[in-house]
Amino acid sequence: MNWKQKPPSAQKAELIALIRALELAEGKTVNIWTDSKYVFGVVHAHGAIWKERGLLSSQGTPVEYGELIRKLLQVIKLPEQVAIMHCKAHQFGNTLEVIGNRRADLAAKRAAEQQQVLGIWPERYEDLKGPPIYNREDDQLAKLLNAKNKDGWWITEDNRVVVHPNIMREFMEKEHRGTHWGVEALMDNVKLHILSVVMGNIAKSINKKCEICQQNNPRTQPRPPPRKTKKGNTPGDYWQIDFSELPRQNGYRYLHLRTPLGLDTAVHEFQLGDWVYLRTWSDEPLKECWKGPFQVLLTTYTAVKLDGVESWIHYTRIKKGLPPEKWTVENQNESPLRLKFKKDNP
Repeated sequence: MNWKQKPPSAQKAELIALIRALELAEGKTVNIWTDSKYVFGVVHAHGAIWKERGLLSSQGTPVEYGELIRKLLQVIKLPEQVAIMHCKAHQFGNTLEVIGNRRADLAAKRAAEQQQVLGIWPERYEDLKGPPIYNREDDQLAKLLNAKNKDGWWITEDNRVVVHPNIMREFMEKEHRGTHWGVEALMDNVKLHILSVVMGNIAKSINKKCEICQQNNPRTQPRPPPRKTKKGNTPGDYWQIDFSELPRQNGYRYLHLRTPLGLDTAVHEFQLGDWVYLRTWSDEPLKECWKGPFQVLLTTYTAVKLDGVESWIHYTRIKKGLPPEKWTVENQNESPLRLKFKKDNP
């Protein structure tokens, strides 16, 4: 799915503008003014050096915007004669350079403030003819947002497109593979451009099924509610000491006591047969924090026994995960030399 890209950086925009100016000046004699010291330096100094080095920096790493710099060094030969000069930005005065620079800034500002038409087309349906397919829930959402049907797509007043949930899932999966955002971050980024019904459930499903996120994200399961002190039927059934008054000793005045309350039920929700991830003890950067998945064999009120792990594990060190992928092989009756591989969905 193609959608509006993020705006380029200032340096990249200046390179694109200078390349376009040189293309328009093909075969002509032209003076080009720029207020960017970056592109001015690329043309007059750094560009030739980088070209000799194969567009590598002094540290041996690729230079930023190498492809644009290579194209700039090619199109600079298009004009018959060309002079690229530098002027200061945001100056006051009535010289031709200052007036031209102000006009360029004004044109850039107007272009940035113009409404951009967002056109998308899902790759999966490139060969389909006619308008996209919507269901009744999609139409209700579009009417709720006062969207207009343009070329078959529901487009809101702020140029966001209403799409079918299947298309939304395809788009979110593509975005998540490149960013591995959480549920809220993924939704906040996507809903700036496209909308659909149940997009929150789609984002949660994608995040939950991502193996990389399961191995790196922290444990997000809710904590058990705090325990309550039991109340007896007669005086003296249960005793609880808050603190005792004692003489001062080494600056301390009170002796505080803290004893855990008894448990009558499990403080976690893990059951036999569940698949979970185990938190590792090492905190090395850029490495997975969670191992697994492991299957739960036994449970107590506060710990679980995992298949393949020798010791009992406290419930705070595990989180729920998805079972590993399973594949089955079936013989084809019509051809004994042909096998069918089938993936079992969890």
